[in-house]
Amino acid sequence: MNRSPETAQQRGYEIVAHAIRDTGLTQAFGLLGDANLAAMAVAIADGLPYAGSRHESGAVCMAAGHAWATGSVGFATITRGPALSNSLTALTSAARDSVPLVLLAGDKYSRDPLNPQAIDQEALVRPTGAEFVDVTDPAYLRSSVFRSFELAAAKRRPVVLNIKSEMFDDPAPVQENLPPSDAQPLRDSLPEVDEDALSQVAARLSAARRPVIVAGQGALAALESVKDLSERMGALLSTTLLTAGAFRGHPYSVGVSGGYAVRTARELLQQADVVLAVGASMNSFTTSERKLFRDAFVIQVDRDETAIGRHHRVDIGVLGDSAEVVSRLAAEVQRSDTSLFRTPEVEARIATGRLAADVPTLHDVAGLDPRGALRALDKWLPSERRILVDVGHFASFPCQSLTVSRPGGIFPVFGYGSVGLSLPTAIGVAAAGTGDAVVAVVGDGGLLMSLPELETLGRLGLPLAVLVMDDSAYGAEVQHLRAQGFADLSVAQFPSTDFVGTAAALGVRGVQLKTPDQLEHLDDLLGDLDGPLLVDVRINPAVVSDKFQQHIDEH
Repeated sequence: MNRSPETAQQRGYEIVAHAIRDTGLTQAFGLLGDANLAAMAVAIADGLPYAGSRHESGAVCMAAGHAWATGSVGFATITRGPALSNSLTALTSAARDSVPLVLLAGDKYSRDPLNPQAIDQEALVRPTGAEFVDVTDPAYLRSSVFRSFELAAAKRRPVVLNIKSEMFDDPAPVQENLPPSDAQPLRDSLPEVDEDALSQVAARLSAARRPVIVAGQGALAALESVKDLSERMGALLSTTLLTAGAFRGHPYSVGVSGGYAVRTARELLQQADVVLAVGASMNSFTTSERKLFRDAFVIQVDRDETAIGRHHRVDIGVLGDSAEVVSRLAAEVQRSDTSLFRTPEVEARIATGRLAADVPTLHDVAGLDPRGALRALDKWLPSERRILVDVGHFASFPCQSLTVSRPGGIFPVFGYGSVGLSLPTAIGVAAAGTGDAVVAVVGDGGLLMSLPELETLGRLGLPLAVLVMDDSAYGAEVQHLRAQGFADLSVAQFPSTDFVGTAAALGVRGVQLKTPDQLEHLDDLLGDLDGPLLVDVRINPAVVSDKFQQHIDEH
């Protein structure tokens, strides 16, 4: 059906489709049903690139991955009722990871409230942390599309754009007035830095014997100043997971801080007497559930007043722009000649412990040590890469043994603690076409949970490496059982799966790695990453990650 956009009225689905086009959106993901089908058919005919998922959760994850890779607002669309409930885990994860995306959802017909698919969709969305824009008048269809994108960008979170099914079907006026928006842009101005607090911080840093700087995403514009300040203080440098790679190559950078750090880094960080957190929330990942810096004096610098002390005890909080605060501290802090961290011995210890290379490698007949396997894969992978890590016992291993060349190269899909979201998120990253190699590291349980999207990967033919840490178990549950003293672990263990054969059936090339000699010939075995590839790494289940070993030791 052809109608000109200039006519006085169009079907609602046409208005929505043209509005989506006019936002400048470059990629859509979704799973179509009768509510959103016509709108997306028109949008696709308008030239909007579209990738269809096999599950609604996958569509939301793909939009989140695309948003992360591009820095723009992602977009996904689903139909109504069970489609929305299917998306809730991914929606919650994106909200907690502060990923901006718009999810266009249909809703029930008003005339059919007893339809099996009818449910209170706002009540479903409310606990996820996503915004909810409910179109109550067809005159606001077009403006509601723009409002949703505005909200997502301003609030850095998902927005569900909810449209009743009859509003898609019925004629509606093309011209509408824009309803008031409650989107509030981030503050461009901040109060002046508290001079007394700055002086106290400078004095503390000057007197520190074992100082540490933790740089988060809020420090990305100040990295050179952070390094200059660390030289004056004699401090060790560390980062959050999301800023891994920020100080790559620096001799006194221990890498990631917290539960996903290498053992050497944790041992050194535990000795800190003063910790300066710059643009870092100091959440449980960065502080090993608040155990890492228990005895240190903690200083937190952030532009968001609500972030200071939210996750961790803070002795002095400084509200301000990280670049300004760090630059001023570098001018005030007295150069340290007494730091116990800037010594040849500490430098050598850091170098030896990188990528967990100082830990004995435990390859055996049961499988490969995941740390050794990942170090070998790290050499095979292209240097410019984006790594997405799933949830599970194995998750520490890629965080320790894979490298990224710059901040933002690793995305731990941990927001809601859900298994199985990294593969579809990685598909969204790969679809962005940034030129970086894209890698999803997932356990066998997580892959089986997201298996429908392996078909999506094969169908789209995207260059993406899926590294499966395969122990034929839900490894985290195995470790929890061990920690609680259970001898029978079979409730969390399963028969092995033919992932290579499964991948081939879904259009994805697959290779299994299970012996140490294979790690010496990865170029021959794996070739180039020019299409979808699954690497089934059969790992030794006896290797326990540091994070879980700590949990076991505490019991």
